[in-house]
Amino acid sequence: MSIATAKDADGRYIVSDPAAPGPESLFGMRVVATTKITLNTALVGNFAEAARIYVRQSPVVEVAPLGGGTVEFIANQTLARAEERLALAVPRPTSLISVTGLT
Repeated sequence: MSIATAKDADGRYIVSDPAAPGPESLFGMRVVATTKITLNTALVGNFAEAARIYVRQSPVVEVAPLGGGTVEFIANQTLARAEERLALAVPRPTSLISVTGLT
């Protein structure tokens, strides 16, 4: 049996109704599919408490004057670059747990 079609004792889907539109949920929490974790594995946790993102450098947007060069000027193009530097910290790793063996 797949977790997507599993039902509880009252006949309700554990994951949101597969036929219903909108994002999937599991026990009322949003489900996010990813290819960055092992198949049949889930990462469950209080992400707001477990991790923090720190801004190392505020967002910067740079636009080259006159498109940057002759080729860009003739093609009516403008060169722009945007960047921001962030740092991820996990001060409470015990707020996260990996669940394996899902189907």
